[in-house]
Amino acid sequence: MRRRTIALLVNHVGRLKEPRAKSSMLLHIGMLYLELGEEQEASRYFVEAMELEYAPQFLAILQAI
Repeated sequence: MRRRTIALLVNHVGRLKEPRAKSSMLLHIGMLYLELGEEQEASRYFVEAMELEYAPQFLAILQAI
């Protein structure tokens, strides 16, 4: 079920136009991968989110991880 949710989010993220919304969605996808224990896949989405404009608390989130 969680993998299907991730797949839906990944398909949807390409439709987002606003950089912060896109970055937020990428962070959420990364967090879901972390919950599955897939750190390498999660980090891929975190890096992709860093390349976009992101919310100010983004660096705090990464430090917590």
